[in-house]
Amino acid sequence: MVELDEHLKAVVHNKDFLDYVEDKMPPFEDWGVTVLFYIALHCLQAYFAKEKKHPPTHHNI
Repeated sequence: MVELDEHLKAVVHNKDFLDYVEDKMPPFEDWGVTVLFYIALHCLQAYFAKEKKHPPTHHNI
C-alpha cells in the first residue's frame, strides 16, 4: 500500500514541521492552521487509500 504509506509519512512530516515551528518561531497560528489542514487532508487520503475508496477526483470528496 504505497499510497497509504505516502500519506501517513506526509502526516508525520507535517506534524514534525508544526512542532518545530511552534517551538522555534511563535506566534504563527495562521500557518499552524494551514499545516493542520494538510495533516487532516492526508489523514483522509490515507483512510480512503486503506479502504480502497479513493474518489476519482477531488470534486467527489
